[in-house]
Amino acid sequence: MTIKIALNVLLTAVIVACGKKTEVKGVVYSRHNIPMPNVSIILQQYKSSDYPERTFKNVAVTNNIGEYTYNTKLPRRYSNELECKCDSGSAQRKKINIGIENTIDIYLK
Repeated sequence: MTIKIALNVLLTAVIVACGKKTEVKGVVYSRHNIPMPNVSIILQQYKSSDYPERTFKNVAVTNNIGEYTYNTKLPRRYSNELECKCDSGSAQRKKINIGIENTIDIYLK
């Protein structure tokens, strides 16, 4: 009986550890469609309201040609969205699809 419990616990741990990661990548563009270097990306997690339950600042920063990449495991119980604010403008929230590779280009306004 103890062996069955231990195997069930081990199997559950392996299944959880093998979950698919979510990758988000893209380019941040200015309002003039120029790639923006050194711009911080914000991840916000929502449940049932328009106010974020959790906010993670600087999850990614664009490189010198405006590209960013963010890899993580995201919880399914939240709606996960990216936002970008900087001196050159801000962008509306962009929804992330969990468990797949997302290409999300952000256009500042």
